[in-house]
Amino acid sequence: MTSILKVSEIQDPTNGNSALTVDTTGRILTPARPSFMARGHLGGTAAYATAGVQLRCTVVDHNVGSGYNTSDGKFTCPIAGRYVYGFNLGITYVSSGGQQVYPYLRKNGSNIQYGYFQAPSSSSYSPITIQTIIDCAAGDYLDVHISGNGQFYQNIQETMQYAYLYG
Repeated sequence: MTSILKVSEIQDPTNGNSALTVDTTGRILTPARPSFMARGHLGGTAAYATAGVQLRCTVVDHNVGSGYNTSDGKFTCPIAGRYVYGFNLGITYVSSGGQQVYPYLRKNGSNIQYGYFQAPSSSSYSPITIQTIIDCAAGDYLDVHISGNGQFYQNIQETMQYAYLYG
């Protein structure tokens, strides 16, 4: 036997917030799904920042669920699930051979993935982009620590981080 449920909206039982809507063509929107997008390290000026810092993007495009904290650059998972997390350093710069930039993606303070750029012999430029899917418990936090002796461009057009609940 086949059952058909026809609804255009599902709300939470307490406050009447919209949790899911379905339009007339069947497209589904989940407006309360945790996510954030932030750009520009510490204000996003058109300058380089020296590695050895916590990535703290302060220009917030959205922060559904209030999981991202601009003061420490951490995204705290509001509910358990699988999250897509990523960041981009549009330009990393090393001024001489042997210098490097290592951005580490961390979960609860432990390195889980990293990018890498090292100059072959003289000053060089390169982007570093990481995107991954991470299983998290409610309360786990994700952040990016940038190590090395190079620099990265902190402008809002080139430095960003984001996350969203995938499932």
